[in-house]
Amino acid sequence: MVEMIKAGRPSKPSNSVLDRDERHLDDAVVDLVLAALKPNSENNPARDYAVKLRNMLMFMILHATGLRRGELLNLKIDDIDFLQGTLRVVRRPDSTGDVRVHQPTAKTRQRIIPLLSELISYIHDYVLRHRRKFPAAKSHGYLFITHKEGPTQGLPLSVSAFQKWMRTIASISEGSGLHAHALRHHWNYLFSKMMGAERVSPQREEKIRSYLMGWKETSGTAAIYNGRHIKKQAAEAVLSLQGRYLKGARED
Repeated sequence: MVEMIKAGRPSKPSNSVLDRDERHLDDAVVDLVLAALKPNSENNPARDYAVKLRNMLMFMILHATGLRRGELLNLKIDDIDFLQGTLRVVRRPDSTGDVRVHQPTAKTRQRIIPLLSELISYIHDYVLRHRRKFPAAKSHGYLFITHKEGPTQGLPLSVSAFQKWMRTIASISEGSGLHAHALRHHWNYLFSKMMGAERVSPQREEKIRSYLMGWKETSGTAAIYNGRHIKKQAAEAVLSLQGRYLKGARED
């Protein structure tokens, strides 16, 4: 098991796009952590069900969408379209409604990412059955909040609290190099594999990836593609990727 976990360590950094795609976690590491984060798992490091659901949801969103840490913590309930099944990444620099000392921000471009109905259901359950119980949560719209008793209960989850949680789940797969950005690298690795299997051209792959990751388009052929068609392809690609990933996330 130790050797298997060590194999999940990200490769050495490189400036090349190919090497960035190859820096990824071992699938066994991701599966191990996800299994432990299921609310009914005996290995779940949390005790309160609402916290278990929140934590599993944060991990699933990071892995299934490739969001940055700041983008995740910057999510508001209004960014989730429960009818259309989408998540909206919005830039909110120096938001007056954010009381956190270190405000997490979206560093990439604004975009809309479709989510599978199963993931939308988890978010809906968390918001309506658990998050709403905290009075302080009504003063802001941020999706993920602090559940621990104290002066920050119900307020937006802080960067430091998130980092502490990441260290906790990293200990589930000790030595794996698991952290929030490693999940983003892993998403890109899986995306590259899927694009290769479907024989998508490098130019189109770059354009779709740039949209989903929130990067500026750098391809010289970008202008020839219809924007709406590219967004449709991006939606199909991310839903297909989530479908494969969420097979292991379903409750027993």
